Amino acid sequence: MSWTIAAFGAVTKLGNLAILVPLSAVMLGWQLALRPKGAAWSWLAACLVCAGGIGLLKILLYACLPYSELRSPSGHTSLSTLVYGGFVAVIAADLGAWRRWLMIGAGAALVLAIAFSRVVVHAHSWLEVMLGLVVGVGCLIAFSLLYLPRRGDAVPMKTFALCVLVIWALLYSHPVNAEGLIHRISDFLSARSLICHR
Repeated sequence: MSWTIAAFGAVTKLGNLAILVPLSAVMLGWQLALRPKGAAWSWLAACLVCAGGIGLLKILLYACLPYSELRSPSGHTSLSTLVYGGFVAVIAADLGAWRRWLMIGAGAALVLAIAFSRVVVHAHSWLEVMLGLVVGVGCLIAFSLLYLPRRGDAVPMKTFALCVLVIWALLYSHPVNAEGLIHRISDFLSARSLICHR
């Protein structure tokens, strides 16, 4: 059992902010440089809505339902779904049929592994992971619907893969945790009766 927790503990780090924020920046930079600008703004909007939405849900639920199974929706799950799913969407759009489905399957497997890992390492309940997945999938669908009709140049898949590997290698062991800050914001707002008073 301990090796299972260790393995999923390793997987869960791939959904940390320290990795996902730089990957989001790589995607944004590439779209600003090569694609129609509308695609870049749709990516930026999806990232802001996903991160802001999950952060707001965390603040509200932690303040209003501090002892329930739904008090901290999984940010790892929501942002991993958007970021890794976004990479898959832009790469798969330029691939042939069987390679496209292979890419989609690999991306889905990675996202689901990260989501499952959050439960295995006791960071979140199933309900919190599912809510994070719903937020992430919603933002990914919105981005894909805005991006796919206006995509231009073929995606430099090798360059993207190299960026992902370099970011993983450099930042994997340097996790960033925003949960403490979110709890302090919730406590501050709750103490002043600005949101649910405990």
